[in-house]
Amino acid sequence: MLYTLLGSVFMLVGIALLDLNYHQWAMLRHIEPAYSFDLLALLSVPIPFSQQVLIFWLLFLGFAFKAPLFPFHTWLPNALLEGPIGMAVVLAGLKLGTFGFIRFSIPLLPDASKSQTVVMVTMVLGLAAILYGAIMALIQSDFRRLLAFSSISHLGFVVIGLFALNYQGLQGSLLTMINLGFSTAGLFFIAGFLYSRQQTTELSSFGGMAKLTPLLASFFLLIGLASIGLPGTNGFVGEFLILLGAFTANWLYGGIAVTGVIFGAAYFLWYYERAMLGPVGKAVKDSISDLHPREMVIASALSIMILWIGLYPAPFLRMMNGSVQALVDRLERGTVVSAESKQPVKVD
Repeated sequence: MLYTLLGSVFMLVGIALLDLNYHQWAMLRHIEPAYSFDLLALLSVPIPFSQQVLIFWLLFLGFAFKAPLFPFHTWLPNALLEGPIGMAVVLAGLKLGTFGFIRFSIPLLPDASKSQTVVMVTMVLGLAAILYGAIMALIQSDFRRLLAFSSISHLGFVVIGLFALNYQGLQGSLLTMINLGFSTAGLFFIAGFLYSRQQTTELSSFGGMAKLTPLLASFFLLIGLASIGLPGTNGFVGEFLILLGAFTANWLYGGIAVTGVIFGAAYFLWYYERAMLGPVGKAVKDSISDLHPREMVIASALSIMILWIGLYPAPFLRMMNGSVQALVDRLERGTVVSAESKQPVKVD
């Protein structure tokens, strides 16, 4: 709560500055109302570049804490480990922090968003999140902590796709935000299923469970492969578009990001091998049961969406194509120009 509150304070200041800029613009033209927080109204008002940069970083801090983006992530592993599974599913599945960038920061502040400093900082933070999250996930013995760091790594991919600032990157990031609602949230459901049987998600309490719970192991494998981007699953489509956008923007960014895919495969497959395959672990209960009907419904619904988006993503891409193209066009136009002067309005 304290982390989110801190980020929200910065974001609130940024929103207030947007309103004050609108007020000065409206007063010069005698427009009513003189104050507005309406997004469409704010999008129609030019903002000086220096003020755009200030507002961008204020909003960035708010969204970075909420995402959370490295290095503002330190609250997430403990929250996901100590909180209830239901809360973990919501936190892992809803990427409202990164959605804030594509919905507010980039369209409201296009010149600041494509400035060299902003692009470099956000790309470096995104790449750091990919590598840090994946490496930390690789050494975790608790499945919920592994998923927390995995989520941080996936958010790094989303960020580099967003700030590649091209069509493929933005489209891939938006699709990945949707995908994580099925794959990462699905893995937290699996963690809940495991916890209900063993009262822990610590690796030492598992081993060889595929022999006793074949359905659980099968859905675990499918959802996990989607999380690491196996072709034919939803994760592959989003990550491919993000990497395509990153390579288009700068081959170095794309080259570093690809290593995150390798680490992602390593941390999931290594954990799965130790938890599900091999001889049955000594700590595994003799009375352990396979998926119940309610759990089957949840796992099946998630798997259907994973395979649908992975094998036939066209309907989902078509729904977002218009919005993504409009965002790319706004980035190319930059600051809105005053109809009277054809120059950005100067605000003291």
